[in-house]
Amino acid sequence: MSPDDPPTRSETGEEQEPSDGDEVTATVVPVENIPQLAEELTPFLVANFKGPIPPPSLLREYEAILPGFTERTLRQTEKIVDHRIEMERLEVGSAVKLASRGQVFAFAIALVGILAGVGLILDDKSTAGLVAIITPLAAMLAVFVGSQLKAHFGSPRVGRADDDEDEDE
Repeated sequence: MSPDDPPTRSETGEEQEPSDGDEVTATVVPVENIPQLAEELTPFLVANFKGPIPPPSLLREYEAILPGFTERTLRQTEKIVDHRIEMERLEVGSAVKLASRGQVFAFAIALVGILAGVGLILDDKSTAGLVAIITPLAAMLAVFVGSQLKAHFGSPRVGRADDDEDEDE
C-alpha cells in the first residue's frame, strides 16, 4: 500500500486504510461535488426477460432493425421446444426399458436361487436349501419395501409447511 492510496469508508462511515492485497473499490467524493457528478452521469435502463421469446415491444424493435427476426425467433423456439419434448420422451422410454430389464434380471436371479435351494433340499441339505430359498426372497422383499419407503418419504411434497394450503385450493 502506498501513501497515495485514498482511504475508503466502512459502512459505519469510518475511514479505513486499504491493506496491501485489497483493491480500492470506492472513492470518497466530497459533498459539494455531488451536483457536478450528477450532471456527468448518463442514465440508462437495464431490462431483462425470462424465457426463449423476448417481450412484444422488444420483438417490434428487432423486427424494425432486422425484418424477419420475429419469424426466425419463433421458429427457433419451436424447434427447441420440439427437441426438449423428444428428449424427455426418449428419457422416459429408456427409463421404463431399464426398469423392466432390471425386473427381468432380478426375477431370473431369484428363480435360480430358489431352484438351487429346492435342489439342495432334495439332496438332503435342508439348511443350505432353505438359506438358498430365503436369501433371494428376502432381497426382493427388501427392494420392494425400500422402493415403497422411498416413494412415500422421498416425495418432495412430504414435510412441506404449505401442504395444508394446497389442499384448500
